[in-house]
Amino acid sequence: MVQSHSPLLEINENTLSVFTPHEMKGYDHYIIKHIVLDNRFNIISEKVFDPSRETPISKHNIIGYEDKLYVLSICNNHDTWVDIIKIKKP
Repeated sequence: MVQSHSPLLEINENTLSVFTPHEMKGYDHYIIKHIVLDNRFNIISEKVFDPSRETPISKHNIIGYEDKLYVLSICNNHDTWVDIIKIKKP
């Protein structure tokens, strides 16, 4: 279960891509949203998913952010899963 609920993260320049490898079974079992928090737990960005037509993939602008970002993947049945990524200056 961990592998299907934990968010997978990738940085490409100023964009953080988030993917949760979780099937979307309509409103029975799905990823509700992704949330990106800064190192003080302020919300930077979030993406809410429509389980009837979307996959849990999101892109977030991280221009100007450094240090840690916390990325949450929220499942309607299995609560919240987190991963942490460290942003480094180029």
